[in-house]
Order: sequence, then structure tokens, then C-alpha cells
Amino acid sequence: MSIQERPILLRNLRNYLTFLKDYGFSEIPLESGVTLKLPSDTNKLSHCSVGTDKRPEMKVKKIITTKPSISIKEVRKELGDCTRCDLYKNRKTIVFGSGNPHADLVFVGEGPGADEDEQGFPFVGRAGKKLTEIIEKGMNLNREEDTYICNIVKCR
Repeated sequence: MSIQERPILLRNLRNYLTFLKDYGFSEIPLESGVTLKLPSDTNKLSHCSVGTDKRPEMKVKKIITTKPSISIKEVRKELGDCTRCDLYKNRKTIVFGSGNPHADLVFVGEGPGADEDEQGFPFVGRAGKKLTEIIEKGMNLNREEDTYICNIVKCR
């Protein structure tokens, strides 16, 4: 890392730690056995001016839910045949999500298209076929077992 990059790195690190603190974190857990080895010239960073960032402080509100954790099945059941907004007037079905809700890999699309609305599953049109090809051939994973696929909105 060049000397010119250090102030940027320090500013970004400070902003990230401030974000974590504002979000409610009081510590950052590390795996046991992790040690931090700093270069010998660490204390020679007098040219860095930490704390000169003039951007407004970011406030993050904590999300409070009535239920601390609910399953995807419960969310789907609660949605039912949703008519909460006018989008329901032009759709056939809610396109919720498919795959393993406990997967480590999640793909989130913008919203369902005509093919998805027809079949009731996300990413089943041309883009979905390409995504399946990438997941199964490129990543060597199973779309249904190793991923969860959904959209931000459930209908259009």
C-alpha cells in the first residue's frame, strides 16, 4: 500500500467502524488464534489526518419486529394472495421465491416478468435459464438445493 492510500484506508475503516457502532455493535468477534501483526512503521503515520471527514454522520435505525424471527413459509402464508397495493390488478400470481431458504447463496432480482408471473417462480424466463446455467454449469451447484432465488417485489 502506498503512503497516499493510507489516509483513504484509515478514513474508510473509521467510517465502517462508526457505522457498526451506530448499528449497535459493541465489539467485533474474531476467530480464536487470530493475531494482528502490524508493520514496524505503524506509529509513523503522523502524516495521516484521521477525523477530517466532513460528511454528515450516517444514522441507521434499528428495525424492530413484533416477531424476532419468522420463517419464509410464515411470510408467504401471511402474504396470501396479496392485494396490499395496486400491482395485484395486473398479475396472475405472487412470485415469492424458490430454492433453499437456508442456502448460503441468495440471488435477488428486481421483479418478476411475464414468464415468472405465468409460472409463479422467479427467474424462469430467458434470464432465468441463463442464471440456472451459470449456477449449475459455471458454479457446479444445484439451483434448488444450493441457492435461494427471489425478487425485491413479488409482482408487477
